[in-house]
Amino acid sequence: MDNIIAYEISKSNGKSKEQNFKNGLYNVWTMELIAGAFNFGKGTLKDFKAYMENNKQYAYFKIHQ
Repeated sequence: MDNIIAYEISKSNGKSKEQNFKNGLYNVWTMELIAGAFNFGKGTLKDFKAYMENNKQYAYFKIHQ
C-alpha cells in the first residue's frame, strides 16, 4: 500500500481516534480510490481535500506522508 494518501477515522464511535485506528475502524484512501470516487472517475487530490474539509465534523483524517 505505497499509495496511501490518508486514513479516514469515523467520529461516530465514541472512542479516541487513536483507539479507533488501533482497532482498525478506519477507511484507507489511495489515489486510485480518490480518482474513482470523485469527479465522475477523474478525481484529484484537490477533490479529496474538499471532501476532507466537508466531512471534518464526521471523521478525523490522518494524512500519510
